[in-house]
Amino acid sequence: MRLRVDECKKSKKAYEIKVNYIGGEAYYPDGKGGQLGDRGSIGDAQVIEVRKDSIIVDRELSLEEYEYSINRDRQVDIAVQHTGEHLFSGIAFRDYGLKNVGFRMAEEYTTVDLDSADISLEMIEAMEREVNRSIREGIDVADFTISRGEAEKREELRKEISDKIVGDIRFIEISGVDVCACGGFHVENTREIQLFKFINWEKVKGNYTRFYFLCGERAIEDYKRKNTIIKEANRLFSSKDHEILGFIENTLKDKKETESKLKNLSIQYAELLSKDLMREAAEVEDKKVIFYPENDSVANSLSRFIDDESCILIFGGEGQYTLISKLIDCKEFIGTLRDRFNIKGGGNQIRGSFKGDLGSEDIISTLAEFLK
Repeated sequence: MRLRVDECKKSKKAYEIKVNYIGGEAYYPDGKGGQLGDRGSIGDAQVIEVRKDSIIVDRELSLEEYEYSINRDRQVDIAVQHTGEHLFSGIAFRDYGLKNVGFRMAEEYTTVDLDSADISLEMIEAMEREVNRSIREGIDVADFTISRGEAEKREELRKEISDKIVGDIRFIEISGVDVCACGGFHVENTREIQLFKFINWEKVKGNYTRFYFLCGERAIEDYKRKNTIIKEANRLFSSKDHEILGFIENTLKDKKETESKLKNLSIQYAELLSKDLMREAAEVEDKKVIFYPENDSVANSLSRFIDDESCILIFGGEGQYTLISKLIDCKEFIGTLRDRFNIKGGGNQIRGSFKGDLGSEDIISTLAEFLK
């Protein structure tokens, strides 16, 4: 297949080209009919995105003719996902009167929005079972084009034909399940979909439910990946599949209890440490200054026990610091640090935080000048 590049211009980190096809099919655009677009190569350039009137490629192309290719494996995957969407949407409408009000295909999954926020788990499981039953049944997928007048006489259509569509209309029909005007790629028989699996669902826009699903090889790879995770969890917990959740719940409970004990110990240690720090506080322009070089739970508890009316407390390290005191305007001092060291930070009059490439000596010397 050949095409001619008529225009090529820089577009961010890629190049936008306009082409004229000499022999062969055109690249299918991204987003048309809600589905993904084609990918492939033009000469040595890789296609990154296909727009309505242009193509985005990864390198500059001269204005000349090129051999081009289209990724057929990708087209098969898109056809599988797209026809799976038709099956799901058709069954949701046929069996429950639920309408598809939004469809989007992404590289990782496909989504469909149904016009109800009140869909039970039983309904969801039943729809998934029925989609997979229809896949196993091996229903032929018809692809035909008729005039608008003929289309408007058909009563079994899942959704109304858009006024934007003019001329003859292409339809996709899965007998007994769905008839819908549609472009894009589809399989010839439902068996080619292999498997349909919901991976998530959630309430959106107040009155809708959004379903995330996978079909075909995507669903099979998802099963393999999750099975690998489960087996690794079995190994870590020395458990069987049905025991994993119990082990995880117990581990999280133990973690929460340990964190609570550690917090209490940190508070007790901070109380003892604060007395030593107060005794050993440095004098900067007649002000007591405590610099604690850690940014941990102990540091966060120190402010409970150090009098901020008689002392300036600074704690932190590795470029992240906290300042607490009523002896100075903390916000103003952090502003001085920002101006001098080009760091980030802010706060209020008695407390603030800042981060940047500076150490304790930089902070103390700046404080000394600030206090003069």
